[in-house]
Amino acid sequence: MKTTEIPSSSESPALRLSGRRLFQCLMVLGWTERLAAERCDMHRTQFRRAIAGTSSLPPDLSAWLLDLEAAILARPSPRKRLHDPAFQERSLSAVS
Repeated sequence: MKTTEIPSSSESPALRLSGRRLFQCLMVLGWTERLAAERCDMHRTQFRRAIAGTSSLPPDLSAWLLDLEAAILARPSPRKRLHDPAFQERSLSAVS
């Protein structure tokens, strides 16, 4: 999981998504890079750099994407594909 934590003025450090963890989040959401950039109101190149791991998303967008991912994982479609790797990896890590 590639995330970057930066100090903030609040008590807990803010989480900043990037790299593989960001890509995994997008797969769970079912979003393309283009759609994610549009929904996050970011330029595609800026978003692509975050996926590549050379930069990271701001803390507010990171938290929002993680909340959306958690909601999808908590309430999956009753017809979800049982062999979908995006769901399997999260299921295995939740059991461990």
